[in-house]
Amino acid sequence: MAGADIARLRARNASLDDRADALDDEVDDLREELESPSLMRTARALGADFGLTLGWIGVYFVLTLAWWGGYTPGKRLLGIRVARLDGRPLSLWHAFERFGGYAAAIVTGLIGFAQVLWDPNRQGVEDKIAGTVVIRMADATTPLRVETPSDSPPGTGSGA
Repeated sequence: MAGADIARLRARNASLDDRADALDDEVDDLREELESPSLMRTARALGADFGLTLGWIGVYFVLTLAWWGGYTPGKRLLGIRVARLDGRPLSLWHAFERFGGYAAAIVTGLIGFAQVLWDPNRQGVEDKIAGTVVIRMADATTPLRVETPSDSPPGTGSGA
């Protein structure tokens, strides 16, 4: 009887030793994370703290663009909106394609976003993927027409 109890206690002791070793390894991993924070780890932790995930961000951008006619609250505030190149209304699918283009813009090292600086149509990679463009609005329904030197009548330009 005592031999069986001793064997059972030794087995339990071995199991507890294994668990203690696993916990020591976990503590070492956590300590290493604390001592060497990365930007990605910080961003994930910040997102988790605020309850933001890629899925909810995607839902926000896709639904607001599609349901509000190319506007998000920020775009409305800035007086800009997303429009399709063929002039048709922005659909859920096109809004989803445009959001997917954000991933492509990020994968290119954010160059896909900076592309608006040199692209003749001021399209980022997300716009090229979805066939959209961001336009300035004079009001909620009227695009702002920006005259170029070739658009102005003769004699009114700033040339000779």
